Amino acid sequence: MSSLFSNDEKAAYQAIIRDVHDSFSRPITGYKPITISSFTENTSHNYLYADSDPNITVTTNTVSGVFDARVKYLDVNVLSAYLQNIILNDAGIKKGQAVVQFKLDKNDYTTWLKDAEYIKLDDVTLKKISERRNHGLFNPTFVSVLFGEVV
Repeated sequence: MSSLFSNDEKAAYQAIIRDVHDSFSRPITGYKPITISSFTENTSHNYLYADSDPNITVTTNTVSGVFDARVKYLDVNVLSAYLQNIILNDAGIKKGQAVVQFKLDKNDYTTWLKDAEYIKLDDVTLKKISERRNHGLFNPTFVSVLFGEVV
């Protein structure tokens, strides 16, 4: 089936959207937990019988990464009743707390924001309160996610 736009026109429009993103995005720091398990051999451990367990050490560290995102502060009072219900009831956000929408590159979402425990923006800690939503003209190249303030 033929398209209204040639491949060159599609590429030009995608480049414009990318330029807008590059012009108005700002660096955001995301934090995600990483669990590290280490085993130390216990010479008195009998693997045939469960008389003693090997020494297993599990540590959880938080690593951070920086990605670029466009930031939009939302006023909860002007959102649709559906979004207000999700934000205020399901996510546990109270009126007056910050709600922020981040629009970022799909690869940055997959690398950092998908597993992020929280992010910091202007010395405010935010937690993820929505799933991702794809954006793009001809194929999804950006993702938007809602975050709410942690108090």
